[in-house]
Amino acid sequence: MNGILFLFGVLFSIAGHVLDAETLKPVAGAVVSDGQVCVLSDRNGEYRIESDSARTVFVSIPSGYEVPFDSNGMYSGFRRINGPGDNYDFTLVPRKKCNEEYTMLFLGDPQVMSSRPHSGVSWQWVTGRLDEFRKGVDGDLYQVLLGDMVVNEIEVEGRAESFIGTLTGSHINTFCVPGNHDHIHHEKNYRVATGKYVEFFGPYNYSFNIGKVHYIVFDTPSSGEGIIDESYRFLKADLQLVPRNVPLVICTHCPMTRCEGGKFRPADLHNYRATMELLKGRRVIFWYGHIHFNSFWSYDRDQLREWAPGVRSLESNVVGRCGGSWACSGEIGRDGSPRGVVEMKVNGRSISWRYRSLDEKYPDDFLIILPGAFRGEGVADDGALYCNVYAWDGKWGLPELWKDGRRIGVMEKCTGTFDAVKDPVYSHFYPIWKAEAVKGFRDEYPRDYDNSHLFRIKAPENLEGVEIRIRDRWGKTLVRKCLQ
Repeated sequence: MNGILFLFGVLFSIAGHVLDAETLKPVAGAVVSDGQVCVLSDRNGEYRIESDSARTVFVSIPSGYEVPFDSNGMYSGFRRINGPGDNYDFTLVPRKKCNEEYTMLFLGDPQVMSSRPHSGVSWQWVTGRLDEFRKGVDGDLYQVLLGDMVVNEIEVEGRAESFIGTLTGSHINTFCVPGNHDHIHHEKNYRVATGKYVEFFGPYNYSFNIGKVHYIVFDTPSSGEGIIDESYRFLKADLQLVPRNVPLVICTHCPMTRCEGGKFRPADLHNYRATMELLKGRRVIFWYGHIHFNSFWSYDRDQLREWAPGVRSLESNVVGRCGGSWACSGEIGRDGSPRGVVEMKVNGRSISWRYRSLDEKYPDDFLIILPGAFRGEGVADDGALYCNVYAWDGKWGLPELWKDGRRIGVMEKCTGTFDAVKDPVYSHFYPIWKAEAVKGFRDEYPRDYDNSHLFRIKAPENLEGVEIRIRDRWGKTLVRKCLQ
């Protein structure tokens, strides 16, 4: 790393070849980048980038080639810059079979911190459950960690290495996204602040292709700031080489598009309008972490016109903390969702997703909360039947009550600040965690949170035979009985 810092501010060349591993012939037209500039390899497979600040160089792996991963299962399609005069060659391995159909998991905020032992225990539990989860998945499986892997300790000896070692527990190939807590804490110089991330995890701006989908990862180091200039330059350079009909999946840590429960207007964020210009005519799905609760927002026609004019479609999805509430890594998140992941299924250009619980005590997709089943401070037994639909957005239908083949009611969406209506599950567990005095309990965290995907209805006197039906955004009807 010292050589990299020494080169900063001095223009130097990054050069090499991109070759096919089987034929050793050159791969022409491959996108190579230092995270700022993007170039194409020529007919001889050669590329050259002039830079005064590069610390890594990567190939945006073309479809039809294997994305490389190291022995820990971490993405390794890059080279760290050692100094002038070195060549940085890439040898791409052709895929043995078509990779248009696969599964991508999204995990929010592992947040392992030595001063809060429960966070490490929770993460180990997650990786163990993922190891079981993968056995039920057909075809290729990958996962994206949406930032904040190591909380404010990345410069502490052994912390990053220890976290990386845990990735082998899930046996799932992994892409990492830099989070604000993956920077050196309180370091204001961006280059210094990101130095340890580069050393341990690799580039903080990069892209790759799997099947017919183009993936982009870039750094958003603080909430409410938007896209820093360095990330915007990379995004602009990368997209200039991606056809507009290719679906985009963009992964960052801090949200920079509208999300349910968001407290800011996205149009006010730095580089927001310029980014929307880049995305015109494109189908875009953003995946975020950072805010610790699930929030799914699909821009409708009016919102596209106001906030993303010219963008073909835009989905803004936030994934809650995979290990539960940061208050003490409890079994549910601050929005009442169980510890889990978002499972995205890709088949060609068809993309769908759902929330999958990793805890056998809680179901996938949605949770039915019977009257009085959960009690907490400030939560009255109002006789209501609640339904928490973890990945709900405006393209879903409302949960409906059915009995004997007849619809008997439609649930209403809980809105507002929840002065009167609080998430029953989280509010139930909060005082329990506090009373147990779990080491590392974060008492400064609120005892209740807004929940943008909670629904309720006055419960029928007799719930025997009553079921809840919900039409998801892809037209599938999910059905579950109230009394199991």
